[in-house]
Amino acid sequence: MLKKLFVFIVVVFIAWMGTYAQDTTELVLENGINDYEGTRDTTIYDENSNSNGAGVYLFAGRTNRGSERRALLAFDLADVPEGATITFVSLNLTVSKTQPENTVISLHRLTADWGEGVADASGQEGAGASTQDNAATWTENFHDESSWENAGGDFVQEASAQGTAGTAGSTLVLESEGLVADLQAWVDGEADNFGWAILGNGTAKRFHSANSDVNEGLKPRLVVRFTQ
Repeated sequence: MLKKLFVFIVVVFIAWMGTYAQDTTELVLENGINDYEGTRDTTIYDENSNSNGAGVYLFAGRTNRGSERRALLAFDLADVPEGATITFVSLNLTVSKTQPENTVISLHRLTADWGEGVADASGQEGAGASTQDNAATWTENFHDESSWENAGGDFVQEASAQGTAGTAGSTLVLESEGLVADLQAWVDGEADNFGWAILGNGTAKRFHSANSDVNEGLKPRLVVRFTQ
């Protein structure tokens, strides 16, 4: 009897695993991988109207002088079909340069659209560059067209995910039920996909952007698993 029960459990488990393997899809969204180029990102600066949509770095946190930087980041989810159920989301951000202190980084779902623009800061990019048409700044979501309702970006106050960014070369991996909920809302059409605002509670961290000329895995990477 026990032997028959064991065989039955094994058969059910194998069948379940086969169904899972067949129905679960994983997408890796990172510019330069599998012809994907759907990431947009920029940095906004609280002390001026600069931006950095074409730069190779993103910033989040406060400078030594107390000025704040926030990054804006969004991914094209066209390859996630309607009706999909999101089961797992992971966002990777790789630190390019930093002071020794750790900084808590939080992701907040944006509630207004924004422009990436073509501003490209020089040098270490910490101060940004003069903004161009359609670019987001601290006070405007589209330069010379429309403003944020709240300076620094319009986003949900409750963080979708947070984690601690460390030393240069380390990768911050953010995984949470909040990120799964964000993507599910976007896929279901319950909210528009404007991406996230990235805030730093501490010393500013510099991350590689989607425009960086770096090895695979070092640009912003979103891993999504879903079932149909």
